[in-house]
Amino acid sequence: MGIFNRIFRNDTESKPQTVSFADTKVKESIYDFFKINLEELPNDTFVESETILSKTGESIQHFQASIDYLECDIFDTIEIHKFQNGSMNISFKYYNLSKVKINDVIKLINSLYLIYGDDDSNKGKFTDNDLNDFNSDESSIFFGRYWTNDKYEIPVFINIDRESSSISLSLWGIKHK
Repeated sequence: MGIFNRIFRNDTESKPQTVSFADTKVKESIYDFFKINLEELPNDTFVESETILSKTGESIQHFQASIDYLECDIFDTIEIHKFQNGSMNISFKYYNLSKVKINDVIKLINSLYLIYGDDDSNKGKFTDNDLNDFNSDESSIFFGRYWTNDKYEIPVFINIDRESSSISLSLWGIKHK
């Protein structure tokens, strides 16, 4: 079902929720989620931490920046892996999981759902099971969503890492236009 069908249906289950991050408009693209312009990264606020060579000999630059606001009302750190072809993998992170407000996570997942639909494991909007998984102390329980197959222009992965007490939203293949 397309985004316009989800927006204009009469049942309350399919109506989009307004979100507080960036602005209150329904997001139409992953680029609409962020205050920062993804296509202008890394900028002069980023520090290059290292450059490594991949197994194929490709140079990969690693950048990191702390930001003085919360992207998507959650994330305060941005990490970038920039490849020789100019594409980037960008991760938005927050390293204090106990301080993350669950309502902000619900808004983010439900907003991503409105753009991408069910994820690769057929998970849709945030559910009570997600709440249980998010609050679990079991390191083996996966929490998140992933839209990573070839049908997505920009693959997206949101998850928590209990060992580092962090939550991250990763975008793969961002290119400067």
